[in-house]
Amino acid sequence: MKNKEIRNKWEQFINNKKYGKYFMSEEEKWDITLQNTKEYIDQNKKRPSNCDKNKEIKSLARWVATQQTQYKKQTMKNNEIRNKWEQFINSKKYKEYLISNEEIWDSKLCEVKKYMDENKKRPIKESKNKEIRHLAVWL
Repeated sequence: MKNKEIRNKWEQFINNKKYGKYFMSEEEKWDITLQNTKEYIDQNKKRPSNCDKNKEIKSLARWVATQQTQYKKQTMKNNEIRNKWEQFINSKKYKEYLISNEEIWDSKLCEVKKYMDENKKRPIKESKNKEIRHLAVWL
């Protein structure tokens, strides 16, 4: 823009807190969603759930699932975003919240085997121990 006054008005407009969100790049939006996901995990000590009643949390859950799928299929085209995602999923702080369904399944199978090896029986739903009941339901 040649006119400095118009340029200044435009820059104020796009950098305004109220309107700036409409002019963010996809990478800026991605960064904000990643930050929101981290904050959710920090506050709730769990991964955002698709079953949550809050639409924003459901949205975060879908976003995480999409990122996991794109990462697994190697369809993340932006290397900087891929690197940020790798740092996130491999960080000591967040790794446990981002394991795949297959890893969860394998872990539960190991828990059931360990229980059966130690107790010489299947876990039962009627157990007073919550963890044992959970294993029985998983079976």
